[in-house]
Amino acid sequence: MMDVKLLCLTVVLLSSPLLTLCDPLFVLSAPNLLRVGSSENVFVEAQDYLGLAAGNLNVRISVMNFPKKDREILFKTVTLTAKKNYQLLTEIKIPDDQNYFSVDPLEKQYVYLQAQFPSNTLEKVVMVSFQSGYIFVQTDKPIYTPDSTGMIMC
Repeated sequence: MMDVKLLCLTVVLLSSPLLTLCDPLFVLSAPNLLRVGSSENVFVEAQDYLGLAAGNLNVRISVMNFPKKDREILFKTVTLTAKKNYQLLTEIKIPDDQNYFSVDPLEKQYVYLQAQFPSNTLEKVVMVSFQSGYIFVQTDKPIYTPDSTGMIMC
């Protein structure tokens, strides 16, 4: 029994320096569905980043066509800073130019979303939608004028 405890303690002690010497963890987070022509939020982060004297970190966010990856639809460069803990929530907007997508609105279409950090590139395949995401609101009266007040039901 003592040998098992000693073995477990040895494993923990030998692996702890490896955990503290790991490279930073890079994160790219985005919705599962990007709406074409609408602004969407994308989150990038470098956890435990200690780069060149903990300076700023430039990240290039790009959207490319799927599956060929031969056309860049948009790109944006953002800067992660120590002041914001190397985290940033930024907006991207995929243009509704039909040259990038099929004309069939019922066809499922995708794009590549990439975040290029200096030492690593993260990539995600994301479905695109051409619907704007309207919300239906029911009110207590059928017609309102600019001066009238009313109640809404959610």
